Amino acid sequence: MAILASLAPINKRQTQNPNRCRIHTPGQLETRRCTPDARRSPSQVDANSALPVLKSHLVALLGAAGPEFTGKVATESWMIIITDKYGQLGNRLIRSAHLIAAAKEHGTCLMDPMFAPYASYFKSTRNSVFCRYPVRKSLRSSEKPSRLWQRRLAYHLTRESARMTQKLTGPRLASRFIHLQDGEVYDLNGSDFRTRLESSAPLWLSGFWFRSETLLQTHQNEVRRHFRISSKHQAPVDRRIAEARQSGDRLVGIHIRHGDYQTWQGGRYFFPVSKYVQWMRSICEQLGGKTQFLVCGNADLDPDQFAGLNVHFGPGHMVEDLYALAATDWLVGPPSTFSLWASFYGNVPLTILESADQTIDANSDITSTELVHAA
Repeated sequence: MAILASLAPINKRQTQNPNRCRIHTPGQLETRRCTPDARRSPSQVDANSALPVLKSHLVALLGAAGPEFTGKVATESWMIIITDKYGQLGNRLIRSAHLIAAAKEHGTCLMDPMFAPYASYFKSTRNSVFCRYPVRKSLRSSEKPSRLWQRRLAYHLTRESARMTQKLTGPRLASRFIHLQDGEVYDLNGSDFRTRLESSAPLWLSGFWFRSETLLQTHQNEVRRHFRISSKHQAPVDRRIAEARQSGDRLVGIHIRHGDYQTWQGGRYFFPVSKYVQWMRSICEQLGGKTQFLVCGNADLDPDQFAGLNVHFGPGHMVEDLYALAATDWLVGPPSTFSLWASFYGNVPLTILESADQTIDANSDITSTELVHAA
């Protein structure tokens, strides 16, 4: 089964990738293929002697951020560093998931300081200035989260180090950058990536479509462990799910995405609340019994809109809504990396709503084992 191969991210910078998924087995996402030869390379300068200087510079910069990156970590021979912010929480989780699987497979270190806006939500990143994988033992026992100024420093140090590295571009240094254009997919399980990792210099990555279905399937449980949310956020999720399951046979998660969807791709996936209610009534008619719904999203929701349905609303916090959806029995929503992550993390079947006239076959959608791939 393909795991998190990925759907096009919901991002203003990228609006050309079509979303063709229909029914997904748990955690399954769409894949696109391309060769790694189209990457944009920086201009070439004769700088073969720059590697030792660059490494010393990185040790100084990373060490300046605090004890997390002094000593051994700052001088690890294999290191992957993410240098760009891409989209919101769902996009960044999916990108990080594939890269963590690759880091686990190849025994290397991943640093993602661009994940900083969301780091405090997760047990493994709340104490890490650079959002490092794997987590250092000294940080696992620490209860003190990283401070905002430290995360900002980490972000700026990473961007500045990346910029400097691009200037020191001998043949060896040029290979230390992988920049993906929108829609370009790079195989993290391919020979090109393994060859690049063999160098002693850090590998700098930017772009969204770093993927390996094989590695993610192999290391999916490790990825889930890394992205467990903190007790502070897990407790409201547990309470809401317990309330929703008290009087129901099945809990269906409904993700209503409004906000930017009103204009993204011309409003193609913007559906009014009344349309979601129609889909929910259809689900009830087909499943029978005491079907409960957990409704999460960024729309203006009024309980009166769902009259006659057994509806519970999410906790209201972004990451709590995400992980509450992951705890349901079946997910329904428009194309979104948010619901796709919930499907992967909770191993929950997902039906993607592609048009307002789409019908839902509840039994087929829940039990489907179809593997959907885009060409």
